[in-house]
Formats: sequence, C-alpha cells, structure tokens
Amino acid sequence: MLGKVNNFWVKGVLDKSISQDELVRINQMRDAEAIDHPWHEIVGTAVYDSESLTTETSIYETFLESDQALLILGAPGSGKTTTLINLAR
Repeated sequence: MLGKVNNFWVKGVLDKSISQDELVRINQMRDAEAIDHPWHEIVGTAVYDSESLTTETSIYETFLESDQALLILGAPGSGKTTTLINLAR
C-alpha cells in the first residue's frame, strides 16, 4: 500500500506537478474547537489548546507532535491534498 501511494501520489502526481521549491507553506493552526473529544476523560487522548504554528513547522513535525493524528481543514485549492502527499513522502 505504501508503495502504491508513493508511486501514484508522490512520484506520479506531486513530483510531476510542482517542484519542492514551488511549494507554498500553508498556515497551520491547532484548533481545539474543530473536533469533539468525547473519549478524552476515559482514554486520555491529547487535547491541545488552539494555537498558530510557524510556517517553518513541517507537516511531519506537526503530525508527530499531534500523536500521529491530524484533521486537515481548508477551502478548496488551499493545499490539503498536497500537504497530505508531502506527509506521505
């Protein structure tokens, strides 16, 4: 499965469409209000305060700091898919 993602999305889509130099860093923000955390008290899942992250923070760093769980929200064309492909890379 990882090989298919790499071959199709990373090599087939991302690498052919734009170079790494052309990627625009999107604004990242942790938004505590974006989702409910019904299991937090029982399981002890992490709940973060809302905060803006610097544009130097990579999506991989954000992913690791967020217990390897992300909900990526944004308007059409804002870079959600490209961000996920970069994370898969």
